[in-house]
Amino acid sequence: MKDLAIPATKNAPSIFYDKKLGILSIKGVCHPENVKEIFLPVFNWLDEFNGQVNNLPDGVFRVHFFFRYLNSASLKHVAMFLQRLNQLASNGIPVEVNWQYEEDDEDMKETCQELFSFLDLKMKYTLTTIPYQR
Repeated sequence: MKDLAIPATKNAPSIFYDKKLGILSIKGVCHPENVKEIFLPVFNWLDEFNGQVNNLPDGVFRVHFFFRYLNSASLKHVAMFLQRLNQLASNGIPVEVNWQYEEDDEDMKETCQELFSFLDLKMKYTLTTIPYQR
């Protein structure tokens, strides 16, 4: 499985795949001018992954999200990404999503819950609070 390392910018999250742990992390602020430029490499990378479960440390593909801010255009692309993950899960690849949010950020918590209910996603997800940091 190829590496994926996209550094954070002022308006875009960091996106990093840790091969040793089998975790894709997407963290930070997400309101880039062109959200397609941010997510297209991730979609392409996921297409190349194409179910290579043998390359995962324990056979599970894990994704950790932590957004400090997510605009509506980015939310659409996150939903598209989750649908792709759901397709992997439907094809028998174990997928787990950990949606992290700051303990006072009820909007991010609700965003996750709405995405999973609205999109009718079948994969496992957990909500995790983390302390607020400046």
